[in-house]
Amino acid sequence: MATLKDIAAACDTSIATVSYVLSGRGDERRISSAMQEKVVRTAEELGYDLAAKARKSRRPAVAVYWPQRQLDTVLPAFISGLNAAMGMAPISADVIIQPYEPNHLAEQNGLWSPGRVGASVIVSASAEDVEALRRRRTTYPAVLVNRTLEGYPCVTIDEDEVGQLAADYAKQTLGDDVSLVLPDRWLQGVQYRSRSVQESLDRYGVVPRSIHTCGIEINDGYALGQRMLLEGKLPRGIICLYDAAAIGLAQALKDAGLKIGQDLELIAMSMSYTNTNSHLFHNMTVIDLRQVEVSTRAINLAIELATHAGADNRHIVVHPTLIPHR
Repeated sequence: MATLKDIAAACDTSIATVSYVLSGRGDERRISSAMQEKVVRTAEELGYDLAAKARKSRRPAVAVYWPQRQLDTVLPAFISGLNAAMGMAPISADVIIQPYEPNHLAEQNGLWSPGRVGASVIVSASAEDVEALRRRRTTYPAVLVNRTLEGYPCVTIDEDEVGQLAADYAKQTLGDDVSLVLPDRWLQGVQYRSRSVQESLDRYGVVPRSIHTCGIEINDGYALGQRMLLEGKLPRGIICLYDAAAIGLAQALKDAGLKIGQDLELIAMSMSYTNTNSHLFHNMTVIDLRQVEVSTRAINLAIELATHAGADNRHIVVHPTLIPHR
C-alpha cells in the first residue's frame, strides 16, 4: 500500500501537506483546491485507502447534504426519519447537516476530499447535481434520496406507483372530471410524479379538464384557489402534486363555503405528511410519499456504509400509501 511519503513524492509536495489534505484539514491550512485535488487523485491512483480512518472510527460520522430552498416543508418528516434511524442504529453516529445551493453540489469539497465523515446522504439533488455525481465519484459512499444513479446506493419512493394510486382513485371516485395542479418551478421529483400521474390517467382515457400551475407555498395555493373560484365551475376533483399548495388551495375553497370531501374531492401528494400534522390535511385524500421511512432507511444505510468497508449500490424502493379522506 502507498504511504504518505509516496504520495508526497508523486505530487512534488511535502508529507505534511499530504497529511493535512488526507485528514480533511486542507482548507484550514489554506492548501489550494488544485493541490488538494491532486493529492486525493494521486492517493486513489496509488491505492491509498482514503476511507480507512473513517471506517476505523468507533463513532461514524454521516454528512447530510440538504438543498437550501424548495424543501422547507419536508424538513420535519426528514428529522423524524433521522431520529428513528438514530434510535435503531446498532452504534452511535454523528450526523452533520450540510446545506448546499441547488445546482452547486460540485462545489461541496467534503464530497470529493477525505475528511472525518464515512458516508453521506444527498437529498433531492437537481439534474445538474446528479450529473456532477455521474462525472465524478464521491470519495466516500453517498446515498441518494429520491434520485437514482448507476453506481450509487439510493432510497426512493416508487413514483410509478404514486401515479397509479392517484389515477385509480380519481377514476373510481371522480370519473373524468378532474384537474391537475403542478408546481410552477422546476423540481425534478415532481417532474417524475407529474409524468407518472398523466401517463396513468391517459391509460384510463381520462383527460384532465384543466392543468394549473402555482408556487409551492401555502399562500400560492390559496391564490390559485381564489382564481379557480373566479373562473367559474369547479371540477369534481383536483389532484395537487405539492402538499403545501394543496393546504392553501383547500383553505381558499373552505373560505368560499365549500366542503372538501363532499362538494369537491382534493387529492394531495405529500412529502411532509406525519401523524402530528395530519390535521392540516383535514378531509383531503392524501397520497403519503412516506418521507419519514425514506429518510430512516437512507440514514440507516449511510451509517452502515460508514461503519463497514466495501461498495454497496442497493436501490431501496419505498411504496406510497393512499389515505382516503375521513
